[in-house]
Amino acid sequence: MKIVQINLHHSKAASAELNRRFCKNDFDIALIQEPYIIKNEVKGLNSSNGNVICHAGNEKIRTCVLIKKYIKNIPLFNNCNGDETVLAVTIEEENTNTEIILCSAYFPHDCTHPPPSTTIQQLVDHCAVNNKHLIIGCDAN
Repeated sequence: MKIVQINLHHSKAASAELNRRFCKNDFDIALIQEPYIIKNEVKGLNSSNGNVICHAGNEKIRTCVLIKKYIKNIPLFNNCNGDETVLAVTIEEENTNTEIILCSAYFPHDCTHPPPSTTIQQLVDHCAVNNKHLIIGCDAN
């Protein structure tokens, strides 16, 4: 399974290139910061073989995850907000399944307290206590 991290800087062209590579199967999962947004909706990542996962609240969306449809995943919306998108992914191997927690995070430069956010710290603590694998792809300004 190939996982990439990218900050798209709200670029339509960068989103199109990422989507093209996703469709060519260059990778399976993208942890994305600053996706191309129109009216608080992620645009430009419209692949028929993938899903875009992001927080659906009123907050400004600054992260999302693009994932192949065949990969079993559960968005962990209780841990998501505009700056963090979190999901559990199940990797099926011959005799066992492994769960990995994935997080796309954006640490804004204008935040009043230094990173990591309370949400990220709680996620790291939860994974450590429960012996869960965790991958965080982030843009830390």
